[in-house]
Amino acid sequence: MPMIDADGCLLNVSVEGRDGGPTLMLSNSLGTTMAMWEPQMKALTQLFRVIRYDRRGHGKSGVQGPYSLERFGKDVLAILDDLNIEKTHWCGLSMGGMVGQWLGANAPERFGKLVLANTTCYFPDPTNWLNRIKTVKEGGMEAVTRVKVLGSSAGLSFLQLRLLTGRTHQIRVHLAHAGFPVLGDDKYGDFELNRALARQGVKRLFLHARRLAFKHPVDGRRITLDAPLPEDMQRFCSANFGALDA
Repeated sequence: MPMIDADGCLLNVSVEGRDGGPTLMLSNSLGTTMAMWEPQMKALTQLFRVIRYDRRGHGKSGVQGPYSLERFGKDVLAILDDLNIEKTHWCGLSMGGMVGQWLGANAPERFGKLVLANTTCYFPDPTNWLNRIKTVKEGGMEAVTRVKVLGSSAGLSFLQLRLLTGRTHQIRVHLAHAGFPVLGDDKYGDFELNRALARQGVKRLFLHARRLAFKHPVDGRRITLDAPLPEDMQRFCSANFGALDA
């Protein structure tokens, strides 16, 4: 997956599908990554050359403001220019549909058909969003994951991770943002690698809760729960990393 520079912000871009077919660019909703389209990719890539991307501030793309629909639209044009694509069809969902409207108004010559799904041309009251932003800025807690490399081989790494905070998808997001997504991750991962591994019979998320420790809520005793790696993960790790303390 190429990283494309849009005025100093690196954007994560994926191009897949039918060589020589018409081009279709997909743009996802707020707070999601290009993985949102994964269920549709098998069908779409049979007909189209499909471009997906992580909007700035999302997924593996860079975080660089200020953010606006104009900025998001110019990012799309930067992607098309970098890929030497003069014209494409567009399918945008929710915020992706809003970006599509900006593009249709400001760069109509670059687009064929526009599909604007579950979207709007006007967001009337930003109060709830502004309140959420204020809460995060003033009282938010940094998400922290400690990472230790136990082994590496052929572009793969076997990691031990310790969570100091517990956010939704924390490990998966942190590793993907660092450029080392979890194998088999269908939301933040390397989809081409996942499909290649699936053809070899590896069809799972390679993330395992090895140990959980906590204080008993009643008597304060220290409780530790240990779980060995499942057999299929053990086989994969032994084949790729040799003997490891998992």
